[in-house]
Amino acid sequence: MVFDNALVREMAAQHDFGNPFDATKIDNSAELPEPLRAADYFLIHLGKGRHRFVKGIQHGYHAFEPILAQETFQ
Repeated sequence: MVFDNALVREMAAQHDFGNPFDATKIDNSAELPEPLRAADYFLIHLGKGRHRFVKGIQHGYHAFEPILAQETFQ
């Protein structure tokens, strides 16, 4: 599903969501709302005020490997 900023503003107003564009900026998978996570979707920005839901959370976020003690310095 592709949607634009006008729909984001409309939905945010209907649900008393503060900054409507915070809803489209999800920096890591832990911040995904449970319904999106359960359906295995994440958001991408297409540019020019358009966004899309994409199936396959594993394709949208990287699971970082642990940093071992011997790989750090002080």
